[in-house]
Amino acid sequence: MARKQTMRRQLGFTAAAWLVGFLIFFPILWMFLTSFKTEGDAYAIPPKFLFFHWTTENYAEVQSRADYVLHAYNSIVLSVGANLAGLVLAIPITAGLKAVCDNVAGLRNYGRLLGD
Repeated sequence: MARKQTMRRQLGFTAAAWLVGFLIFFPILWMFLTSFKTEGDAYAIPPKFLFFHWTTENYAEVQSRADYVLHAYNSIVLSVGANLAGLVLAIPITAGLKAVCDNVAGLRNYGRLLGD
């Protein structure tokens, strides 16, 4: 039987979950905000969290330096190739596993999971 939780305990777990979530998300937020800072603001001590000169120069600089078509092509070729390689290996392995399961008495129930 489930134990009844008090409101205080439930609030404690909720607060702890929010704290852990914030600690995990904070570096991503920091990187996102840093992408809008100038180089000087990014290295400023003490760091500037929200009150800085917001700029999109960094995005323009990255766009001018990178060859996105080449990188997109590489990503597409690798993902399609990996999926095709997985299918080329998985289909015969599944067929072989099905044949073994159908011919061994103790494994017939597992063979049914693989289809008829």
